[in-house]
Amino acid sequence: MARGVPVRRPARRRAPRGFTLVEVLFAVLIIGILIAILVVGLKQASSFGRGAAMRQNVVAMTFGIDQFVTDMGHLPALVYDGRDASYPFGVEAPLQDQNGDGFDEPFTYSFSTASSNAAQRDYLRFDGRNTATDADHRFSRYSLAYYLGGVLGKDVDGFDGPEMRPVKNNGWFDQTSSKVVKGYVDPSRGLTVEADVAGGASDANGARVQGRLEFRDQNGTAIRFYRWLQPAPSTVDEAADLKIPSLLGDPVKDRALQSAKWAVVAAGPDGVFGDFGTEVSQDIYDATGEPNSTAQSIVQDKARKDNIVEVGG
Repeated sequence: MARGVPVRRPARRRAPRGFTLVEVLFAVLIIGILIAILVVGLKQASSFGRGAAMRQNVVAMTFGIDQFVTDMGHLPALVYDGRDASYPFGVEAPLQDQNGDGFDEPFTYSFSTASSNAAQRDYLRFDGRNTATDADHRFSRYSLAYYLGGVLGKDVDGFDGPEMRPVKNNGWFDQTSSKVVKGYVDPSRGLTVEADVAGGASDANGARVQGRLEFRDQNGTAIRFYRWLQPAPSTVDEAADLKIPSLLGDPVKDRALQSAKWAVVAAGPDGVFGDFGTEVSQDIYDATGEPNSTAQSIVQDKARKDNIVEVGG
């Protein structure tokens, strides 16, 4: 009997296998990690860019201060900005007609070391206070705008717009001079001039107090101008005795601080200075992303890492 011819059956194709749930979840996880890395990278790049722009502005202000000193023969005055209740005289308004000439003059700290100026002298030296624990308000939010930006009106600095009359040693503008002084910084480079509305910015009748103007950085945070008086030489045994504002750094580690007399400080990309004595504590915790259970000293150090500090002597 002849063998039958084998019948060829068409090959059975294997159906494509679908992804298992585990594989799908794993793929989603990988994609999520990649997106997270991308977002973090973009945030860091953005933060770096803002930080670089802020540093440029702070450095430009230090150059402006140097030029101001060359032109005027003295440093810009420290304008009282109304934030420190411990200030000896408790004056609120930054502008007042103080000599009856019909013009408002900036209310400024006196840096005289004479005994007749003991209250302000001791305040500026931080006498009897601890820079590590006590609120240190030896800075102004207004000085840079006044003396580098020329932002005040004609009834104060002699001109409307970014020009002013020469500035006297006490921070008042010389209204008798015919000289025109141009502003020392360009506000268009990421800086804005804004009204300070956070600290008692109205008089007894509820009207706006004029002159509360400040330079703000790309985050909308006011840039600070620090000035202080160094203590009497007889009281200085070590760098810590210099009573340098702690926000500026450690004069033991940074020798430039030991001879410094002023500083310009921006809060950096995180928008806070890490200054628990003068800022809202919760704002600092929020900006650093730390829970409220974290020790204040740790949060302070983290917040201060991105501060931009330039000092001068």
